[in-house]
Amino acid sequence: MDFWIINHYAVPYEFHSGTRHFDLSKGLIELYNSKVLIFASNFSHFSFKYLVNINPKFSFRYLKKEFDGVSFLFFNVPPYKGNSIFRFFNMIFFSINIYLNSLKVAEDEFVPDVIIGSSVHPFAALSAYFIAKKLKKKYKKDIKFVFEERDLWPQYLYPTLKNIKNPIKKIFLIIFFKILYFIQQFLYKKSDKLIFLQKKGLENAKNYLNKSLYLPQIYRRIPFNQENYVDKDFEDIRRKYRVLFAFAGGITVSYSIKEVVLTFKYLPKDIGLVIFGGGDYLNEILKIINENNIENVFYLGFKRKELIRNYYLKKADFLVVCSSFDSNIEFSFNKLIDYLEQQKPIIFIGYNFNKELDDVIFVINKADPEIIAQNIIKIINTDPKELENKAKKGYNYLINELDYKVAAKKLFKFIQS
Repeated sequence: MDFWIINHYAVPYEFHSGTRHFDLSKGLIELYNSKVLIFASNFSHFSFKYLVNINPKFSFRYLKKEFDGVSFLFFNVPPYKGNSIFRFFNMIFFSINIYLNSLKVAEDEFVPDVIIGSSVHPFAALSAYFIAKKLKKKYKKDIKFVFEERDLWPQYLYPTLKNIKNPIKKIFLIIFFKILYFIQQFLYKKSDKLIFLQKKGLENAKNYLNKSLYLPQIYRRIPFNQENYVDKDFEDIRRKYRVLFAFAGGITVSYSIKEVVLTFKYLPKDIGLVIFGGGDYLNEILKIINENNIENVFYLGFKRKELIRNYYLKKADFLVVCSSFDSNIEFSFNKLIDYLEQQKPIIFIGYNFNKELDDVIFVINKADPEIIAQNIIKIINTDPKELENKAKKGYNYLINELDYKVAAKKLFKFIQS
């Protein structure tokens, strides 16, 4: 089977973002000799910069690049910053661009057996459905459409309405969320197969369980060839603190990053936190650190994934996962994979949906920073053997359940069935 994977935010390891589909593609290519094309945007939602330049910037063009045997098609989109109306235009532009170019891609590359349309937003997946329909008609070929739901739009968006005071804006958003919900249900119904990264997705699509697969985040070891790499600023921080915590991931208002940062105000001054990553809540977090005089929390920006895994996280003592305290918002376990690889104690702050991980992580589900601080002190003082045991169990779970070849086998057999 040959695959087109359509994911607005897909990237290889050279860029900053999730590499789920890159790893999955590696598994399909290595195990089944599948041909795989990943359709992605040339603009990063995390750095708000172009990953690949295509001129002119507002043209319906794309550029092919290969990374470690995996082919990407980067489609041109307009830039934006934050969750503004321009982000919506960016989504729509990408979805139209891939549809308009789909026949050309089929002629120049190959006609797929399977098209996977992946959210975060549903417009790209909707476009993937219509692309599959168009190619079926032209090539008289049975092309399966698979809808992969990464985040549960629009359910996760409704809680944001309580913070909107402008009634006109609120009405507009309610209508917009209803449209997203309609698209979601349409894709559930029209897809040949459904993939969910979150177990809560299976609950939402309970009428379609016969064609659904739970396939969480994917692990593949990243080669590390920069053995002499040294970050002086980081090393200075490392020497300064008796216990160092690290967080690497998306900085978003939906998760507990604010509470985590405020927690360090109540911890001893020889306990520090380093933060890597970005997102639309970053400026607010930096403001909170500054206004509260939190001197033991440091933001060190974006770092390449292989450096996060093989350098920064390895030098920390404890790793922090920021989830949500809202039991309706299930956490994406993307960054948890980077953590499990380290064989270090992991502290999960928020509501934990994945009970399989209870034996391998420490969970703090209280939103009060002072209470979180008290729990962290207890964890730091836990018997070292217990800490080591949890870390080893976590690593075994990673390589036995989340390895990229295990995931590729599950996907291939699932689509065949």
